[in-house]
Amino acid sequence: MMRGDIHLGVIAIISIVMLGYAAATNDRLLAIIGAVLFAQRMMFTGWSATRAWHAAGTANDDTLPPLKVLQATTRLTTITLLWAGVALLVAYPIVGLKWQHGWQYGAGALLLAAGFAAYAKRLFTPGDAATTPSAIEFSRTLSIGFAASIAAAAVWLIASGKLNTIKNDWLANDVFLAASACIVALAALCAIRARKR
Repeated sequence: MMRGDIHLGVIAIISIVMLGYAAATNDRLLAIIGAVLFAQRMMFTGWSATRAWHAAGTANDDTLPPLKVLQATTRLTTITLLWAGVALLVAYPIVGLKWQHGWQYGAGALLLAAGFAAYAKRLFTPGDAATTPSAIEFSRTLSIGFAASIAAAAVWLIASGKLNTIKNDWLANDVFLAASACIVALAALCAIRARKR
């Protein structure tokens, strides 16, 4: 476990508590602050994890080998999706903010997190087919497409005016935008720092 993971875990818990309280009190500003708090910490952790050249022992290069970058960004994407799923399930079914799709989106985020966790496990398994240079490059390319699709969905959400909703999906929008920003940032880090040299 990296040192930054402890800080990230604490911030994730604080953020989810803030989102839960925001759902209970209908405090939209608190929800925004809680979501931004997590996103800021996740992006900082991603930047630091992929820049930690000393972990790879390449003292003359400030980049990690491609596999290390892919491991870090996949692990952090898993945490981001886990955070999003838990935040939505806490706000909607548990706290009781009324929106019929809250549990569905929460469960969907957890399902995606499970998929990324399974992939991350393969990346940390020596000799797995997912750790070959060609597989890593393929994953790097896929991450660009994944980031583009997430960014397009976020732009649509903003441009459509759905952030001004009077419905109770307002908190889900905050969680979605924060998670989207994290995933796009992590995918960009993977695309840039996992290039073959």
